Amino acid sequence: MLTDAFHGTKEGIDIKYRTDGKLLNQRRLLALTKVKHTVLKDFLFADDCALNATSGQDMQVSTDRFSGACDNFGLIISTKKTEVLYQPRPGKPYKEPCVTVHGQVLNPVDKFTYLGSTMSRQANIDEEVNGRISKASSVFGRLRRNVWDRRGIKLSTKLKVIHTLIEKAQARWAGHVRRMNDSRIPKMLLYGELAEGKRLAGRPKLRFKDSLKATLKSLSIPVENWEDAATDRHQWRRLVHQGAELAERRRISLAVSKREARKAREKNPSLQPLPKHKCDVCGRCFRARIGLVSHTRTHKD
Repeated sequence: MLTDAFHGTKEGIDIKYRTDGKLLNQRRLLALTKVKHTVLKDFLFADDCALNATSGQDMQVSTDRFSGACDNFGLIISTKKTEVLYQPRPGKPYKEPCVTVHGQVLNPVDKFTYLGSTMSRQANIDEEVNGRISKASSVFGRLRRNVWDRRGIKLSTKLKVIHTLIEKAQARWAGHVRRMNDSRIPKMLLYGELAEGKRLAGRPKLRFKDSLKATLKSLSIPVENWEDAATDRHQWRRLVHQGAELAERRRISLAVSKREARKAREKNPSLQPLPKHKCDVCGRCFRARIGLVSHTRTHKD
């Protein structure tokens, strides 16, 4: 049916990709002879289908083609369950989309769930994070007495434990995508980028592959040949598991050394670091420059 609907069409999201490795090499997509192009027109999962387009006009064309193919195969689109989500470019005003099926306007929404993930109009993951927190509330509740309400465990320590779990999940997913066939859409998206447009100047928002390098270093996995190791599923899971254990041991060791140093300073005041910043007006000393800057404002008043 999809072949009948989208054969010979150009509506969709144009991406360029290169799946021969070296994901962390930012210049690999500049080799024009080795880069492939494809147009992502739809995402399928079970009996759901998500159409993609870069403009409202293209979305209407894709919807009409999809609706016509459904009619040819005797299928009916449930307009009550079909929703439209428009994500404007950063800094651009939002304009409510108008997409119709047989003259009936589809319901525009600010967010909807696809494959268990929440996609929002703002094109960020705030709604996704809030949704996952609410789903995990029961687990957090069971840990409340033993972990979250324990005064002996600092909040920073609790967050570091969660951070290690997130890094472990990220590394395992990267290995899973690496082992996929080159024709799979998740691998194209991970190893590619949009064919048109540029990222904002300054420091753009981090992508999955941007944070993956820091995750590999944290798990003590060689950055240069991680893709070769990921081709073996059992070896990759072992590396990730061992790296997570090593990262946890480093965290505990660092916490113990900091605690011992703090106790030593409390017992011996002479070990306290001397103030480095002194006020030229009143002679008061500060350990941090920000303290001196804030203090000088009182003299100006």
